[in-house]
Amino acid sequence: MVMFHCMTFGCSQAKAAVFVEHFDQKIAPVRRDFRDRGCYQDRSAETSALCAQWRSAVAGENAVTEARRATQVAQWGALFSLLGFVGLVATLWQTRRSLKIAKTANRLAMKESARATRQAIAASAETSEALLIARRNADAAETRIRQAGDEAYLRLRPYLFVGDTSWYQVPDGMPNERAYIGKLKFHNYGQTPAEKTGVMVSHRVLPSTSSPDIAEALLSLKYLPIDRGRSVVHNRSVIGTAGPIGLADILDYIAGRKQILIVARANYRDPIRGELHEMRDCFWLHLVPQGPLIAGEPMPPLAPNLIHIPEFFIGS
Repeated sequence: MVMFHCMTFGCSQAKAAVFVEHFDQKIAPVRRDFRDRGCYQDRSAETSALCAQWRSAVAGENAVTEARRATQVAQWGALFSLLGFVGLVATLWQTRRSLKIAKTANRLAMKESARATRQAIAASAETSEALLIARRNADAAETRIRQAGDEAYLRLRPYLFVGDTSWYQVPDGMPNERAYIGKLKFHNYGQTPAEKTGVMVSHRVLPSTSSPDIAEALLSLKYLPIDRGRSVVHNRSVIGTAGPIGLADILDYIAGRKQILIVARANYRDPIRGELHEMRDCFWLHLVPQGPLIAGEPMPPLAPNLIHIPEFFIGS
């Protein structure tokens, strides 16, 4: 620079030496740290320019450094972005797979639910059928129990029927006239006593030419209150008397002008259920003379026989 100055303005060697020395003395103390921003404020134009150049170089270096750092950051960011993209792709793939598995699971669950529903419906139908069968079995068992109770009751309850009969003659009016009295035994064929037993036996003399109303004859039979009766145990009898049948009615019967109907009635209560029972029965009286009928002579003995009329038997 000294040579450039001397060549430009012209100077001697001595002046040049003095100028160089003066320049060196002037510049030597200016040793500044150009990294400091304060160098821009230096009064020396050369120092300020050098500072600017230096700062420009430093700025360029810094720019390069920052650019390198930005590049590295961008590279790392790209790497992380790539990793994130890969993770996103993996997540999407896993999500898709999960959705596929979930759909499969839902489809299987729906099939299982449908199968369970069908099984539940079938089980419900089977349960209803089983309940119906159980109810029928219970009803049948109840019916069997009731039937067994009824059968036991029917086996054990008392039964009164007309058993043996006996007939005998008694004086009736004139010495040569006699009346017949019949006695009917009501036998208890049941296993338990017949309580409060009341029996009644009577006869009806009906014209032989007319059709007799046997039902009316049965209904007209007098009722004996059971509170006046007595108990008849198993295989024992109570007697009811039918008579007396006068000799005139007997002669009309033998002559075919009349017919004789014997009606019987029994009322009793069983001790098992306390039920009231009634028996009504009717018989044709058949009288057979044991010898010839001679006028003015006593009537020969008669052989009475009862002919049962089963269609008019009433029992409870």
